[in-house]
Amino acid sequence: MRILESRQGDGTYVLSSDLSPLQCAVLEAVGAKHTDFVHIMEFRRFLESAVAALAAARRSEPQLDAIKAAAYDQQRCLMRGTDDSEADARFHLALAEATNNPVFLDIMIRLN
Repeated sequence: MRILESRQGDGTYVLSSDLSPLQCAVLEAVGAKHTDFVHIMEFRRFLESAVAALAAARRSEPQLDAIKAAAYDQQRCLMRGTDDSEADARFHLALAEATNNPVFLDIMIRLN
């Protein structure tokens, strides 16, 4: 895709500031019908830890409130023994939004 160039013994260099080809490739992989569920979940576990770390560093107060509200709703569902999938999805989307990185949000929307 000519986004990065690896020079042996020297490092990796960014060739282009346009990361849209890479974003498209990741989004296509996430949405691919042939992708094994186990692989998607492995990717999601990796992605979610990165999203959480970035969200913790970049979140605004309203974003933190949205994360807390979704976590509270999820906990309430679990205590009642009801389905928490909607609250869980809102929690993960709120975290992705709090990264202030639209690529993370795009990918998380496709994973939910």
